[in-house]
Amino acid sequence: MAVTPMLEQYLSIKKDNPGAILFFRLGDFYEMFNDDALIGSKELELTLTSRDAGKDNRVPMCGVPYHAASSYIGRLVEKGYKVAICEQVEDPREAKGLVKREVVRVVTPGTFAEGSAFEGQNGYIACIYVGKEAYGFAFADISTGEFFTTQIEGANCAGILADELYRITPLEIITAPRQTAWLKESGIFDRLPGIYRDETAERFFQYDNARNELLEQFGVVSLEGFGCSEWPLAITASGALLSYLRETQKHAIPQILKLSSYQTSKYMYLDSSTRRNLELTRTLREGDYQGSLLWVLDATVTPMGRRLIRKWVEQPLINQAEICKRHAAVEALATDNQARGDLRMALDGVYDLERLAGRIAAASANARDLNALQLTLSRLPSVISILG
Repeated sequence: MAVTPMLEQYLSIKKDNPGAILFFRLGDFYEMFNDDALIGSKELELTLTSRDAGKDNRVPMCGVPYHAASSYIGRLVEKGYKVAICEQVEDPREAKGLVKREVVRVVTPGTFAEGSAFEGQNGYIACIYVGKEAYGFAFADISTGEFFTTQIEGANCAGILADELYRITPLEIITAPRQTAWLKESGIFDRLPGIYRDETAERFFQYDNARNELLEQFGVVSLEGFGCSEWPLAITASGALLSYLRETQKHAIPQILKLSSYQTSKYMYLDSSTRRNLELTRTLREGDYQGSLLWVLDATVTPMGRRLIRKWVEQPLINQAEICKRHAAVEALATDNQARGDLRMALDGVYDLERLAGRIAAASANARDLNALQLTLSRLPSVISILG
């Protein structure tokens, strides 16, 4: 069927991005066509229209204003959709014929960093790589730049991995295509049935490729300083995750500055059933935050503090020396009412510095972000003075 040049361009770009809803930039709008338009109209409650496709044919169409696209994209990814953002990459006034367009970013549930729905908690994207009676596990929050990895071994490694997944509750899980079916059949995902899962290229899971990806990201010649040089499965999962992030974001990930390795054996082991029964972060019956242990304990005044105390509750220490350090810090503030009150006042109104820094590093910050950064930095001298 003959189509217009613009629709031919759309179909070509759509073919290269299967499985994603294509936001196709036309002037001041992002338009969706064909099946994407039907989905967008239903999920976003948009008016469904049609557009001339040539030879007396018309195709379904709906659209959103470009300046409001972020909220619409957020609604789609929260429903489990992938969105490919296609921009005009040349000035229409200088274009000879059809304006050149290309996908500049693919947004998935685990890579949508603009939303505020997860303020005070992390929005992780995770990656799993299967070995012989062992797993490599990596997860990152691209909005804060946090990046973690571990290698889980032993007879109960599958159970421990499932419990780690339940602990961090990622928004998205990435796997190697040839391992996806096995992982699904193993029951590892059973405790998180609604989590968005995706596959990425097998080449990303080749050890040498994954290791080189990490070396390039951190500008080093060895991974020894990251504590994972003897964990080949962890390196593979970490490198594959980083490759996936670069592929979807279409650029480097400058906000990720380090890789934090950890061992599950260094923390108190709490399986998912125990976590549910203890109601650490959500209630047993309704799954609500209010009424949980974290709800009782969390009197923090900054988003960074809320995320930190959540980590502490979800991953209790077992090392006595580390526990004593925390106790000493709590005691110092608990016994000094003046310092505690002054510190809370100084921190009140502080914005999410980690996410502000992440947006600035990713070159996606706006004037509001820069103003928030200035206001936050202006509070730091008082905080430093109070802490001595």
